[in-house]
Amino acid sequence: TINSVAPDHEGSGYLQAELGDYNLWNISGAKSVSLIEDELAMRVTGFWMERDGTVDVVGQSVREDDVLNDRDRKGARVQFDYTPSDSLGVKLIADYAELNETCCGVGAWINNVEGAGGIAGTDSRIEDLGGTLLLGENFYDRKVAFSKLPVSKNEDKGVTLQVDWELDSLDLASITSYREFNSTDSVDADF
Repeated sequence: TINSVAPDHEGSGYLQAELGDYNLWNISGAKSVSLIEDELAMRVTGFWMERDGTVDVVGQSVREDDVLNDRDRKGARVQFDYTPSDSLGVKLIADYAELNETCCGVGAWINNVEGAGGIAGTDSRIEDLGGTLLLGENFYDRKVAFSKLPVSKNEDKGVTLQVDWELDSLDLASITSYREFNSTDSVDADF
C-alpha cells in the first residue's frame, strides 16, 4: 500500500529543487493548510520536471541532437480532510498529471550486415534503400536513426471521495472514485 501524506493542521510542507545534466530541472513541493481549526485541513502537492534528451537522431529524414529520452512531466494534487466529529471523517482528493516526451530511443547492439555463411544480411540493404545504418560497434555513441521522431504523451486525472463513519455497532466506509487516463504513443519501431 502506498499512502500519500495527509493534510494536517500544523502547516507541514516541503519544497525541493534539483538541477542536473542535459538542462535538467525538477521542482516539487507540498503544503498543508488548516482551513477550519481541528476540523478541515487541505494539502496541495505539485511537481514539474524538464530535461533535454540524451540520444541524437541521425536518420536521413530526421536529424536532431539530444532529442530522444527527454523529460517533460508535471502534475498536482489537492486533498481535503474534514473531521467534524470523532466518528465522521471525509476525505476528498483530486489529481492531475501529464507527460509530453520524445521517447524512446536506444542504439543497435548487433547488426545483421553479414548473415550466416558470409551471405549478406538484411541490414546490408538499408543504405541502398535510403536508410541510415548504425553499426553495433557504435552503440555507446548515443545515436539512433529514425524516419520520424517518436511521441509519448499521456494525461492522468481523477477524483476520490472517502467517507468513514463510526456507528455504535459498526463502522461504515465508502470510497467513490473516478479516474481517466489518455495516452498517445507513436514510434518508428524498426529503428
